[in-house]
Amino acid sequence: MIHKFVTIFPGFRNFHFYKDPGQIPYRFSKKGIHSEIVCFINEESYQQTNKFIKVKTIPKTTLSKRFNLGIVWYLIKNAKKIDVLNVYHFLWSSLWFSFVYKILNKKGFVYLKMDSCYYTGTYHWELLLNKNILKPPQIHPTTLKNRGKDLIIPKLIKFVDLWSVEDEESCKYYENSYQCFKGNIITSFNGHTIDIEKNVADNEFYKKENIILSAGRFGTKQKATEILLEAFITVAQNSNWILHLAGSVEESFKSIIEIYFQKYPELIGRVIFNGSLEKKVLFDLYNRSRIFCLPSRWEGFANVFSEAMYFRNAIVTTPATSVRDIVIENQFGELVEVDNIEQLSETLLRIIKNPLLNERYANNAKEFCNNNLSWDHITEKLKTEIESKRILKNR
Repeated sequence: MIHKFVTIFPGFRNFHFYKDPGQIPYRFSKKGIHSEIVCFINEESYQQTNKFIKVKTIPKTTLSKRFNLGIVWYLIKNAKKIDVLNVYHFLWSSLWFSFVYKILNKKGFVYLKMDSCYYTGTYHWELLLNKNILKPPQIHPTTLKNRGKDLIIPKLIKFVDLWSVEDEESCKYYENSYQCFKGNIITSFNGHTIDIEKNVADNEFYKKENIILSAGRFGTKQKATEILLEAFITVAQNSNWILHLAGSVEESFKSIIEIYFQKYPELIGRVIFNGSLEKKVLFDLYNRSRIFCLPSRWEGFANVFSEAMYFRNAIVTTPATSVRDIVIENQFGELVEVDNIEQLSETLLRIIKNPLLNERYANNAKEFCNNNLSWDHITEKLKTEIESKRILKNR
């Protein structure tokens, strides 16, 4: 039985509560397991997160940050009290925490949630596991410290007991390609947090508006915002739909937006940058929209996909995402090639011009979400996996 579950996420901020580093420990706490989040002091207050789950903060001094010594000291004092240590991403720091914890608590269990997706390309950690890193200089040409970490990382992976990725094909590929994952990797989706908010409406499709919604950090290379803006020019010329973008905008991208509106002044009021929104306001926007579009150049199972599905949005994205297969298999959207402006505009218009298709995609998305994307459901499956592997490990 799991008595204490600890998530270590050094850079945790309040907005992370609505993502996997906040939701997994929170949902475990709802199951009667003592859970907490450990991080450096990155915000003035964690009052918002502390409403739901305890945040243990470590002073961010120069000494405590060096090799994450502040968090290491926390582990030295608490490792034997922790049944399950939860860390994130295939990084030096996550493996370092796993090593320290397991050295101090040999019966302890480490669960590492990766953000890797087979469809998005080769990761740095794959190069480390595939090659003799003493030879190729292209892996980490920067500093001697990074080279040292690269040498150590392959030796630390044995201290992780369970890994997870966010789609089935990545799970199969990594398990078949790397010995360290054999029998120790599972698929775990990212869910939605609509159940936390009170009095959130859920519109039927016919009550929605002609809105395409996108959400994220706009202007980053990953999100390919410029591709969406260019595609919407054709969409706007052939429909009365509006494009809403919810999220922060990179400073370097703001001048591109200004040039865009100077060139296409008729799109002022039809392309709306909303900035970062409070959850209730964002949920209302999902609830009004009919299509959710994220033309990312690479993407895991972003929480915004789950939120959009909950509110009956057809999904339009690229094959370089963790939702690639479920979009097609469950018929709740379409995929377009990365950086293909023409195909993106054609796909959006095809869905727009066929309301019955849009409605079918939207309702299928809602059904998939109801069956698979509740965080309580996701973490119940995860808890079962951890408990069964802990029993086998400690026999």
